[in-house]
Amino acid sequence: GNRAAAAMNLALLDPFELHSELPEVIEEQLVASGNALVCAFNRRGNLLAAGCADARVVIWDFETYGIARTLEGHKGRVTAVSWTRSSRRLLSASMDCQLILWE
Repeated sequence: GNRAAAAMNLALLDPFELHSELPEVIEEQLVASGNALVCAFNRRGNLLAAGCADARVVIWDFETYGIARTLEGHKGRVTAVSWTRSSRRLLSASMDCQLILWE
């Protein structure tokens, strides 16, 4: 009954399994203007998207150690960023009450 349901939930919520491919240590300093409020790695762990207070989303590439893209479209501070499973798209949310799906 309850023990079986609890065991199933634990298997679904194992955070170490979900993020096993992410880098353990970031050895470089990321430099950009603006304050990053939220961030998320893609599945491979080579791209980091950061939502900023100035309404931008900045994507860093850990293979080139540079900024891959700067996404502008929000009018308020970015409150969430999330990659799709394929890492081809990024979803961002903002205080301007918009969700933007970036290609």
